[in-house]
Amino acid sequence: MEDDNQPRNRTSGKDHGPASCPAVRAPPRGIHRRRSLPPQFPHDPTCPQSRPNLLRRPTNAEIFAGMTRNIAADMRRFGGVALRADLRALGHGSSALKRAVASGKLMVPRRYWVADDSAPQAARRAVLLGGRLGGASALVSYGVWVDDIEPLVVSCAPTSSRLPPLDPAESRIYLHEQFAENGDYRWRVSLRDAVLQHAPTCSPDELIAVLDSALHQGLLRVNQLDSLLAALPRRVRPATGDLDAKSMSGTESHIRVALRRANSGGECNTLSSVGCCRWADRGRH
Repeated sequence: MEDDNQPRNRTSGKDHGPASCPAVRAPPRGIHRRRSLPPQFPHDPTCPQSRPNLLRRPTNAEIFAGMTRNIAADMRRFGGVALRADLRALGHGSSALKRAVASGKLMVPRRYWVADDSAPQAARRAVLLGGRLGGASALVSYGVWVDDIEPLVVSCAPTSSRLPPLDPAESRIYLHEQFAENGDYRWRVSLRDAVLQHAPTCSPDELIAVLDSALHQGLLRVNQLDSLLAALPRRVRPATGDLDAKSMSGTESHIRVALRRANSGGECNTLSSVGCCRWADRGRH
């Protein structure tokens, strides 16, 4: 038999809990409670309807305490040059970025970009010129072998306009990126796009040395070769059999290609430890 002294909910007829639980009262007329927030009750663990307000908006102090980050460490993650939007996504507010710029910790090479002292000079220059590192300059930043290193190659969108003037030794490339990647280093194009941009300016043997270097360092995977070779110009497009991931330098790749061209009936065995090639003619005994 139910206890008559137990408080009841007049609307539903169900018990609220112990008598210590405060009664639920409707708000006065003219006051509309927000639907997204639960009613404010004193926290009583014995009362099922008395819970802390978990949906309240955190204060600025709580946000700052939970999102304090080292901006120098985050800049090293982006290679010294970063977009403001990427830093804000990590928790750095606009006011914090302004203070870093005012104190000299960060510099602004171009709108929407910030850089620090650890940024490569070529990367800052490319962003200042309204683009990113491309072609041979991007390949050098990846550590890929390039025979003739050009001073600076800047990759810009075809729709770019009102860009700063170039120095006599600098050049721009206006091409759509076919293999765009969302990496942390936004100041350079992807490796495959860099190869595509560099291909028209090099010979077939030079391109083989570039691809060998990228394969040897693991920057280019074998399953990415088919799409990259299909996009290359026919004049410099090598066959898959012409590439060798065991080549440790561009000079080694050039020697291997030259020996194969001199005697196509033999096989060139690369000896990476001594930096030379050993020719083995299987047709001779």
